[in-house]
Amino acid sequence: MVINFVASASCAIVISTFLDFLGFVPYPVLSKIITLNDFIGGIVSLLLLIGVYETVKRQLGLLWIDVMGLEEEMGKSWVKTIACYMLLFASLLGIFGPYVLSIPYLYGGFVSSVIIFVSVFLL
Repeated sequence: MVINFVASASCAIVISTFLDFLGFVPYPVLSKIITLNDFIGGIVSLLLLIGVYETVKRQLGLLWIDVMGLEEEMGKSWVKTIACYMLLFASLLGIFGPYVLSIPYLYGGFVSSVIIFVSVFLL
């Protein structure tokens, strides 16, 4: 659920920031709508995955390990750990920052978008 929320919020922050910067839709409205829409989509897709997993596994013989070709587990890096925390911080800042820190919406969204881009490149 946390990963679903962070992914939904990150998507919403980046899209809402640039659409607000262009003057199409206000940041506070669009960021909440996209976050909620993506979060509900993630929950529905999880339920669908649970529903079809046994059928795909039994009839087609496919597992995610076979599709992904995972040979060996990758080691954890401290850079990736920091990038994950940066992504979590940016998502929370972009959604809840204007309410908690009393910063303008567009500044919070822009700072969050920059942190999201940096953390994605670090991952």
